[in-house]
Amino acid sequence: MKKLALFLLPLGLCLAVGFIPGSSSSPSAATRMWNESYMVWRLSLEAMHTTVDQAASTESVEKLELAYVRSRAAFKRIEFLMVYLDPEAHKDYINGAPLLHLERKAPDLVILEPKGYQPLDELLYGEAPLEALKEMEKLIGEMEAMGERMGKGKGVIRDFQLFEASRNGLVSLFTLGLTGFDTPSSGLAMADARNSWGGMRDFMATFQDRIRSRDAALADRIERTWAEGDQVLGEAYDFDQFDRLHFLRTYLNPLYRDLLEAQNLLGIELPHEVNPLPRATNYSSTNLFAEDYLNPWFFSKLPANQQVTERTELGKLLFFDPVLSEATDMACATCHHPQQGFAEAKPKSLARGGQGTIQRNSMGLVNAVYANRYFHDLRTEQLKKQVAHVVFNTQEFNTSFTAIEARLNRSPEYLDLFRAAFPRHTRRPINEHTIATALAYYVQSLRGFDSPFDRYVRGETNEMSADVQRGFNLFMGKAACGTCHFAPTFNGNVPPAFNDTESEVLGVPVDHHARSLNLDPDRGRYDNQRPKERAPFYQHSFKTPTVRNIALTGPYMHNGAYATLDDVIDFYDRGGGQGMGLDLDNQTLPPDALELEEQEKKDLVAFMESLTDTTGMTSIPAQLPRFPDRPEWNQRDWRRNY
Repeated sequence: MKKLALFLLPLGLCLAVGFIPGSSSSPSAATRMWNESYMVWRLSLEAMHTTVDQAASTESVEKLELAYVRSRAAFKRIEFLMVYLDPEAHKDYINGAPLLHLERKAPDLVILEPKGYQPLDELLYGEAPLEALKEMEKLIGEMEAMGERMGKGKGVIRDFQLFEASRNGLVSLFTLGLTGFDTPSSGLAMADARNSWGGMRDFMATFQDRIRSRDAALADRIERTWAEGDQVLGEAYDFDQFDRLHFLRTYLNPLYRDLLEAQNLLGIELPHEVNPLPRATNYSSTNLFAEDYLNPWFFSKLPANQQVTERTELGKLLFFDPVLSEATDMACATCHHPQQGFAEAKPKSLARGGQGTIQRNSMGLVNAVYANRYFHDLRTEQLKKQVAHVVFNTQEFNTSFTAIEARLNRSPEYLDLFRAAFPRHTRRPINEHTIATALAYYVQSLRGFDSPFDRYVRGETNEMSADVQRGFNLFMGKAACGTCHFAPTFNGNVPPAFNDTESEVLGVPVDHHARSLNLDPDRGRYDNQRPKERAPFYQHSFKTPTVRNIALTGPYMHNGAYATLDDVIDFYDRGGGQGMGLDLDNQTLPPDALELEEQEKKDLVAFMESLTDTTGMTSIPAQLPRFPDRPEWNQRDWRRNY
């Protein structure tokens, strides 16, 4: 009873007991706060477990819902640190998506059941919670066991950990929390945001005296932003109406910047000074939508200090050169047009010689580097390995690297370019590795975070049409687009680590105009030739692409089934294939209708169109390298001649 009584104290008092903002600058203050807050969370799990047992006898879930809400609140106040300290335990046992998933480190196919708050959320707020009490009890018990295990590893919380965890926590709050990503049924997203913000605020308050002693203006600014953001979230109870764009520009991005300034001011180590391993994000970036927020070298796995300009320029020539294909009639650019966001305005690109089409729609390549898996079916993990799939494909280049190497060696210009780009390859400068690497450098260079929307969010301009602003808030809120197309890339890269690229089962039909709908037979990720991923729930699962430059890259979906953005939004509004009547029990898109109004649909299109940016990327080589002994090749053109 003593433990339960402690838990039943008013939650805010219980979590913040002994910690008055700005009262201490001692490193031990944050550690004490962490240990006590962690214990409050553990006790909340015990209380929830007890309440499940009571619900079984009373056949009432009201008290269980209250216990769940309290436990979520305790968890959300420290989640930013839990994610930082043990991201895998957090994802697999505490707050993972309510979907079957794979054991990452297993040598073979191992399927794991979802665990933690999200599946619990679905059960408790589902249609028959009383019938799911045993499942709930099991989930809570597993969370308790993991909480105990994680608790044994707790120790001193270092200053640099708090700063990094808090800045990551701000990113998570905005990209996951405020989108409703982890509240699939309860609708507790706004309460979660308030608790997450408040938890980070209380922990970071332990630095306020130290900051104030060195820069009073910075300390005032940070304190004011925390307080005003707290007030805005405290007054926000309507998920659909919350102005996320205002919150991002006015509170979250400024605080993200100021915490970095405070960390530098106090001389607290930066992440790369503690651990030199590359990261997906650039910690020194000051804005979630900054051009340098993400680190392209982390994703591409290419050397960042070896003839970057020479390799990129060489890759550009190769990208537009049809000499790489067997019949010298197809280049990379043939299916990835610069003026079309490096996609192609066809449902599926023509195969070589105009004989039929390739299997899927050509994806846009701008910002394609920001992923850890590539192709619609996520078949490869390295940017440079994409090339081989095109070279050997009988519908595309239909050749080999040996044949390409022999051809390129016949051009003195190419030979000189390869020698300059790869000076260490003195014996064979032209080979499979250097060809694929040069192309990867060029694709990596196709990056654009300077769209009208980006400039507005960064505060470089204050002009943005009302429909775009409404569209962004819809995208990140009511329309639920942001729960799969995560900001700032607006693709399937999951924040805040951005090291996991998701795929989704949407139920895309062959022809959405048909009177009788049929599911597209393409099984996607299930057939990507990776035995470890041949799981039933990956049937018809496809990579979540970016919506940046989406105004240029239609038609849409893996099969090009939707010609316009209006068509795409209507598909989602109706709940995907399952919502439209297709039998698809593994669909990951909720089948419920969004019930968007016509103006809301127009606003969504306006927002997505504001993400267009191909600045400096669309130039075409004035001339390709020449082949003195094959004059007919010197007339080659990457544009289709059939």
